[in-house]
Amino acid sequence: MLLALVYYGCPMLCNQVELGVVGTLKMLSFTLGATTKWFFVSFDPRENPPMAAQKKEAAMSHFGRRDTATGWHFLTGSTESIDALTSRKLSLLF
Repeated sequence: MLLALVYYGCPMLCNQVELGVVGTLKMLSFTLGATTKWFFVSFDPRENPPMAAQKKEAAMSHFGRRDTATGWHFLTGSTESIDALTSRKLSLLF
């Protein structure tokens, strides 16, 4: 599992980071969806599912293996759910 906290509406560096993650994932040989899942979660509660779907489409286009689409999850959430996730992120890493 990969969890990336992202900002879909970022006009600058965030998009480059997201494309960098996708570019790195392209180098992996295992099939997403079958063995693992990737989660891109927006940390901005103003962002919505259509924005997430647009980012997924861009990532899938860049990744080039559309058969892995079931392994990619681009999520949004309420302030409460985002706070719950981000307040626990350090404990997930250690």
